[in-house]
Amino acid sequence: MLSKCYVKDLLAKHTKIPVSSKLSILSSVLSLPKEKLLTYEKELSHRHIQLFESKCQDLLSNVPIEYLINHSSFYFLDLYITSDVLIPRPETENLVDIILKSKVKPVNVMEIGTGSGAISIALSKNLPKNIKSKFLSIDISPKALKIAKLNAKKNLVDNITFKEVDIKYLKSNELFDLIVSNPPYINTKQIRYLEKSVKHHEPHIALDGGKDGLDIVRDILNFSKTHLSENGVIYLEINSKRQYESIKKEFKSTFKTIKLLLDQYGRYRYIYLS
Repeated sequence: MLSKCYVKDLLAKHTKIPVSSKLSILSSVLSLPKEKLLTYEKELSHRHIQLFESKCQDLLSNVPIEYLINHSSFYFLDLYITSDVLIPRPETENLVDIILKSKVKPVNVMEIGTGSGAISIALSKNLPKNIKSKFLSIDISPKALKIAKLNAKKNLVDNITFKEVDIKYLKSNELFDLIVSNPPYINTKQIRYLEKSVKHHEPHIALDGGKDGLDIVRDILNFSKTHLSENGVIYLEINSKRQYESIKKEFKSTFKTIKLLLDQYGRYRYIYLS
């Protein structure tokens, strides 16, 4: 006969895994808030135990915990996450913060490569309501767009139009006051040097930016030549000062302002163009 098993018994296992991570996994397995787990005294079912064990083994094999619990927090949002989308990073939260603190007042907003919808949803929730912004958020992945739509609904956002399209082939007569993207910006050869949790589990389509990491950035800026409003601005996440220098050299005759911005860790991370 199997011995009875309780929450405290599972939390005592897998000493290489932080208790906070085990609580997160148990929370997802039992569909209970973490704060209720420490007082949860019911015996756990065999199915729950097996699922907990499986997720712990996956975590020990470098599967990101966000994929195991199907959840990520981003700029005060609760997002549903699967391996079909990139896990939102603190640097991208900081990009949202920079945009909001810049006091831009965009009516028409476009996000290119929306993934989980994190940037568009966070901006929608936090831009001044009197602006009545509307969003076009595109991605080439139908699976990513399905998740983005779910996250918009989950966070009570209804002013985003999601569209499956490659920016190179988008036909639009609209002008945008704000174009924003966290595009793939890792050069192809560097993918192999990424952390195991990233290179083996996160979607390469959201990471690989081609030979110099700037293939999609160029597509975005070429689109912007004819689709940015008179006072419109562009914010892009990038990987290095070298990428900024390449973009500045290539597009200096197109945009009157091209600036390199630092992230919260003091690293070269964003380009601002207008």
